[in-house]
Amino acid sequence: MCSLHNAHEERKMRIGSQARSFGKGIYSSEDEFLSVVREAGEIGIKGLEANWKNVERYFESPDPFRHSLHEAGLEYIGAHYGSRLCDPVTRDDTLVDVERIAPFVSAVGGSYVVCSGHAPQDGAVTGDTWAAMAERLNEFGGICARSDVSVTYHNHWWEPENDGLGRLAELTDPSTVGFAFDTGHCARAGGDGARA
Repeated sequence: MCSLHNAHEERKMRIGSQARSFGKGIYSSEDEFLSVVREAGEIGIKGLEANWKNVERYFESPDPFRHSLHEAGLEYIGAHYGSRLCDPVTRDDTLVDVERIAPFVSAVGGSYVVCSGHAPQDGAVTGDTWAAMAERLNEFGGICARSDVSVTYHNHWWEPENDGLGRLAELTDPSTVGFAFDTGHCARAGGDGARA
């Protein structure tokens, strides 16, 4: 009976949230962001994902943020990082960003750098789009692995509209790149999230 109880406890679902759910993607001040951290804990959220710009101030000294999480009773899921992954012009800057984000996520007990990609500026989505994005995600995955965190791709509506998730899954390394599938965006694209 005790072992069954323990096994059941390990499968227990815990609710996490992105800080964006509390009003903004990027909060204008540290006080405003930390009020969201406290509120998330007060309403029973167990894990928090936040845009990397909200936590960038803590990259060199993560202890104050770790303390704020502890006081709120929260675990850090990870940092959200959005960029134009298919644009070769942004490559070097994005790699530098992820090299800064991943060690911070690890230092505060997080597990993921959650990436999302912007659609090409000209709106033209081709096979080259997915190949370029996959190459960048694979690079991110290698960087994250050095800090013992994972990169996971969070889709919006334009990827399911263009069969991009399947292509990205084919072209990325499953040992370093995962997916945080957004069923709402899939539905917005006309898909069935439960069947995708």
